[in-house]
Amino acid sequence: MVDKINGNNNPFIQQQAIKQNRTNTAADSIFDVMDKDHNQTVDTGEAKAFGFTTLGDKPLTREQFSQKYSIFQEKTNTLNGILEGFGDIFYSGAEKGLVHDVELSNAQQKELLSRIEMTEAYSSTLDDEKESEWIKSKSAIMGLSCFSEDDTKEIPENYKFPENFDAEKIKEYKAKNKRGGLWDYDHLQYKEFINNDLIVIKDKLKSGNLDKISNEDLVRLLEFAKVNDLESDGKIGSFHQGSGVGDCWFLSMLNNYSSTPDGEKNIEERIKNNNDGTYSVILQNPFEQTKKEEYKISKTELSNWGTFSYEDAFKSKRFSSGDIDVRIMEIGMNKMLEKYLPPAFFDEREKRSEDELPIEGSGIHKQFLVHRALGYTDKVRQIGFRDENSIQECDYNFSQGNDGRLEIEWKPNIQHNCTTLLEIIKNFGFKDNELTADIDDGYTGGRNERENHYLIGHHSYNIMKTGNNEIVVNNPHASVFPHVISNDTFTNNGLFDGIMIYPQQHRIPLSECDD
Repeated sequence: MVDKINGNNNPFIQQQAIKQNRTNTAADSIFDVMDKDHNQTVDTGEAKAFGFTTLGDKPLTREQFSQKYSIFQEKTNTLNGILEGFGDIFYSGAEKGLVHDVELSNAQQKELLSRIEMTEAYSSTLDDEKESEWIKSKSAIMGLSCFSEDDTKEIPENYKFPENFDAEKIKEYKAKNKRGGLWDYDHLQYKEFINNDLIVIKDKLKSGNLDKISNEDLVRLLEFAKVNDLESDGKIGSFHQGSGVGDCWFLSMLNNYSSTPDGEKNIEERIKNNNDGTYSVILQNPFEQTKKEEYKISKTELSNWGTFSYEDAFKSKRFSSGDIDVRIMEIGMNKMLEKYLPPAFFDEREKRSEDELPIEGSGIHKQFLVHRALGYTDKVRQIGFRDENSIQECDYNFSQGNDGRLEIEWKPNIQHNCTTLLEIIKNFGFKDNELTADIDDGYTGGRNERENHYLIGHHSYNIMKTGNNEIVVNNPHASVFPHVISNDTFTNNGLFDGIMIYPQQHRIPLSECDD
């Protein structure tokens, strides 16, 4: 990576910011450090000396560079933006297995290199505190190895094990290359990636010779090459489900909502930056939807995802890493659910345990509250198997009890004249719309060896596409790694036992609500 700079402490940059009456943005900081002769123009030599090879062969003004930087930010602030230009790699290949080599076109290689260089330039502007946050966030991309068909990797000889590991335990971990429980191992892999693999990959990209790369390594590069993790822009970007927080249903649901222009705008309007390190999520009362409610999130609450302490990992739950807006919405919704869920909440599987957060564990009760709090007035639809050859839709009435919390009244199920969920998503007006789906609690993987690291029981997924022959499934454990599964896999022995549909046609705008 390029040498760290601190634009905010550079007297010349400060003078220029005051002189031009502008905020000292990352783009300004990068530009002023590249502009060695301070003539407000960056020539090719200055750009290359700083580490850029993709800015072209003509001098750039401040405004021209700022425009290029803004385009880069726009490309990487949402999941669809990150995948733009690379989607064909992830939206095909059901018969190739989960992890496989892909070929990048010249255009894709150039785009990837450009993103990497912009990201390295941005990282060089961070102060020590932000850099520490940045490293923690980026470390999560290394965790993708848990999906690999061969996820063994030797623990480095100089790895410092936690103090509470005795000699016998250390010997066990080294013998099995066991990484589960080494909570900072992804952190070490990130540093290894930056200091070794990334350098090699960049050299190949510069010469246009990156002939093959695994789709898993491509995900690591796409995740690295984005700068929206730490700064809220209201957009739902890529993320990794946190450890100890079972809210896969909500993360999949959030991906679903942000997939439409209206849904994206809706979420963006609800995230408020208080400009003091704290944020607020503006929701609607799920029972009186014309009333606004504000859920404030402290800096401490927002940063609790970032610990790498072995001991703390078991004492505290961690929300998602990656895009900060995802984490803001998670924490805000958790507070809303705490307010409106009954104290003795039961979902379809088990009683809520003492340390379980309100947002943990799926249930139509929770989907209903989230849906309504986002302003949607139509019903959440839950469709699944009720017996061997029957597809039924859950019907219900909800109301607010005397204690202000949710009450539910079940109605007779709606029968569907079909035998598989695949028929529902392809023939009932949901084709190519985003949904969420649950895998049977009893599924343990292994129906298809090439997918058994990806499809796991007791877990929710975002269904991104439902084309004629293939289905694109998105796992909240790594949202930037969509995976195509075959129709047979989707329907095989009831692998997916239920789908959730969140219509977005009817919504009360936040602007029409009272404070």
